[in-house]
Amino acid sequence: MEPLRANGKLETIKKLCQQITEIMFYAVNTGLIEANSAVKIEYTFESTKK
Repeated sequence: MEPLRANGKLETIKKLCQQITEIMFYAVNTGLIEANSAVKIEYTFESTKK
């Protein structure tokens, strides 16, 4: 996601983080993994300016 950050695509990063989190929750709920390590991943990146 660093290239997206460098290009200022903060909204795209936000959407990707949401999708990653949902996929990880699915993996937890179906027993593929024990914990969602992607929780709060979006806080790693800047938020979009309105």
